[in-house]
Amino acid sequence: MTRYVEFLKSVKLPEPSDILRFPETRQFGRYRSIFPHELWYFPAKMNTYLARYLVLRYSKPDEKVLDPFAGAFTIPIIAGLEGRIGIGVEIVPDFCMYAGVAKDRARKTLGFKDTLIYLGDSRQLSTIIKEHIPVDVIITSPPYEGQVDDKRDLERDAARLRVMGYDPKEYIRLTQAKWHYGERSSRNLGWITGRNYRKGMRKVMSEMWKVLKDDGLAVIVIKNSIRGGELYRNDLLMAYLMKLSKFEIVDHILFEIPSTSIWRHIWEKRGLFSVDLKYEHILVFKKKSG
Repeated sequence: MTRYVEFLKSVKLPEPSDILRFPETRQFGRYRSIFPHELWYFPAKMNTYLARYLVLRYSKPDEKVLDPFAGAFTIPIIAGLEGRIGIGVEIVPDFCMYAGVAKDRARKTLGFKDTLIYLGDSRQLSTIIKEHIPVDVIITSPPYEGQVDDKRDLERDAARLRVMGYDPKEYIRLTQAKWHYGERSSRNLGWITGRNYRKGMRKVMSEMWKVLKDDGLAVIVIKNSIRGGELYRNDLLMAYLMKLSKFEIVDHILFEIPSTSIWRHIWEKRGLFSVDLKYEHILVFKKKSG
């Protein structure tokens, strides 16, 4: 792993062209009545101001907006609400079920176009959504390496906070957090680490290339993290894997995270905090024709 991390340091991103700032949107903000309450405390959902901004900036009405790691289906539902055709692919059945509830509610909203919900593994993306190829734009926030194992055990998180001198009730809604990532499975990239994770992500990105229109854009929202006491550059890893899949990076934007996570408090206490952790990285890639 050390040699691999050192190699990533050779990957260069464009200087950020902008820094976005939006208010926090716990429980989906203005879309709270659309998304079922079972998803309100799911920790990995995208800020809904950011989601709407990305949909409006990178797509036009009636276009197909794909999220191959749909999760809570924030992007596909908001795309539908904004007059686009949102397409979401998700490997965890419960998320697809909750997305169906959100879609039924969104249908009652003026201007809603459509949201298509697919249960499946995005390593077979071109097969799953073959009826809708090509899509006009891809907007997604992929699972981080080992993400599930880090966030699944709320009791463990609470114990860590107590050791650090914090009250867990201030940071974790232990009795209300009903989210989960599904059963441990090698099919779920959120459960995988190391070479298998990178191989799986590379496969998804190759499938993204197949389904995206020529000169189309793929937008990846990613956040860096602390691993082994050091800053781990998930942004560089995504840029590297996308380059291997023949995408060209054309823009790099920062989103300043409006809330402070429990991990930031822990990292600050341990002297591990990096200013980079205040941001999510929005990496914009282009599929060049020919």
